[in-house]
Amino acid sequence: MKFLFTLHSHNRWLLFIFMATTLGLLLYSWLKKEETLNKITKISKSILHALWGIQVLVGIVLWLWFGFSGFGWPMHRSEHFGTMIIAFLVFSFTSKWKNAEASVYARNSFFLLLSAIALVCIAITRLPQGWAITKF
Repeated sequence: MKFLFTLHSHNRWLLFIFMATTLGLLLYSWLKKEETLNKITKISKSILHALWGIQVLVGIVLWLWFGFSGFGWPMHRSEHFGTMIIAFLVFSFTSKWKNAEASVYARNSFFLLLSAIALVCIAITRLPQGWAITKF
């Protein structure tokens, strides 16, 4: 479990790098009104989705593990868990516009990702340690 906890704690920084990169690329695609999304934007969004999926799966395992191993489900951990699931689902809604015009897809994806980032920030601040890297 120590490995999963460390992975979950450190992966968030990689996740935020890809969030910022993808957000910038989507904004660029939207403002340039590109006919098609460039390959870098698609790759960045795919990597972000994969990393975020891993983060969510590890979070689910940790939430269940800590809950059933005697630590219980304190309110801050449950709020963090629920808000992160909602944030991931909000970002996943971008697939709804995958067949839309590229600028519409980029605009909608930009605002959904921005909303998801706001939810992630709220979820992290719900934890007692906040943004600090903690040890197991």
